Amino acid sequence: MERVAPNDLNYDDVLPLAVESKSQVRDFMPEGGSVYGPNGGSNPNICRIPVNADAMLDARNSYLRFKLNNTTSSSGTLGVDFPQSFIKRVRISSGGVVLEDIDAYNRLYAGILYPSQVSLGGVNEGSICSGQQQTMLAAGTTPAIAVTNVPVHNANSQLASGSGLDMTIHLACGFLNLERYIPLVMMNAGFVIELEFDNAGSVGVGSAANTWTISDIRYTAHLIDLQRDFYDRLRMVMDGSGGVLQLSGYTYRHFSGQWPASASNATINVPARVKSIKSILFKQTIEADVSGHTKFGVSDGLTHGLSSYQFRIGSVVYPPTAIETRTGGSATTGGANAQAYQELRKSFGTLGNAEHGGIYVNHHTYFLGGSSEYTGSATGAIPHLAMCGLDFESFRSRLENGINTSDRSLPITLELVGEGGGSQVATTTDVFVMADAIFYVNMDGSCSVSI
Repeated sequence: MERVAPNDLNYDDVLPLAVESKSQVRDFMPEGGSVYGPNGGSNPNICRIPVNADAMLDARNSYLRFKLNNTTSSSGTLGVDFPQSFIKRVRISSGGVVLEDIDAYNRLYAGILYPSQVSLGGVNEGSICSGQQQTMLAAGTTPAIAVTNVPVHNANSQLASGSGLDMTIHLACGFLNLERYIPLVMMNAGFVIELEFDNAGSVGVGSAANTWTISDIRYTAHLIDLQRDFYDRLRMVMDGSGGVLQLSGYTYRHFSGQWPASASNATINVPARVKSIKSILFKQTIEADVSGHTKFGVSDGLTHGLSSYQFRIGSVVYPPTAIETRTGGSATTGGANAQAYQELRKSFGTLGNAEHGGIYVNHHTYFLGGSSEYTGSATGAIPHLAMCGLDFESFRSRLENGINTSDRSLPITLELVGEGGGSQVATTTDVFVMADAIFYVNMDGSCSVSI
């Protein structure tokens, strides 16, 4: 075998010269009102932001900006939940065609994605961008751990009445996280970001019933301007590929079911009809905590005494042996829920990654033991986390390699087995199916999606 020089000495291997371009940052404002609020309030709870330009959009480097205002009575203070807890639904459309629609978005992001994946660096950034004050559990607090181990929920004294927080967030939807630039210049109508805000209690905890508004909202887009000859070549590429540009990503579908109070077991129907299931995630939610102002009901997840779970797709059970969540010791000393957590990591493709974050997930927060597992956490308390998942992909480097439930209309059920005999309250089981999505930009400027 011929010996070759390492890359450090290969001076022929140089980066190619880029096409001539110019980047700029531009704000896109919402259509209609300028002040929004929770569902049922005096302000509209749906915000629509049209995004259109004669350029390419680097969506991964674009973000939302807005101000969260505490409008509670003069003595009412407010502590915000994990980021994006008040955004109930995110919808992306183009020319009247819905490209992506994620319901219960806040339960997905604040209740599963953020606490599962955020690192200490992410928490530090949250103190700047999304109102996370990074207060740590005090020494000697039950469970007794070091001060720096677990960031706790914000105290309800965080935001005084009449004050506000400037926030910048990046939406965790597939269309706005594409690896390639979005060719707005090829899209007749661009696209519209539609945000629906949840009820007043979803924002976090307060010393009185929460009231709040969202103002100064805008989408700050990172745009790339290219020369006309490049766009001409791009149209030739589209013509040679059947008149379309293909952008690959992912999306989530939400389903829910009820686990009655003190019931030992539950079966949740998940009627997802998609071409490729990447993974399925779920958590238990107490609806009264979401609508109330004393508990962090969106981010917190309750175990309901869960001891094992499986998925049944068609006639096949995944995995063949149920995933155990409460065996092998006390949950407050660690190890009892190791299998459930490892399967959750596999769902995000991070099991072999030594740099995996998840500072909020440890044996003090994940599947808490004792009576605390049946109630949500309040102001300044440690988070209660109980999100679970299962990975269905065969190859992470290929599209549509998960389970196809669309062609044969395969039924899906989530089978939950609990310990029983406890004082479990009724919970809503929120299930999120993560699926491959292929977005198409057509020669006539229209857009479509295949999921």
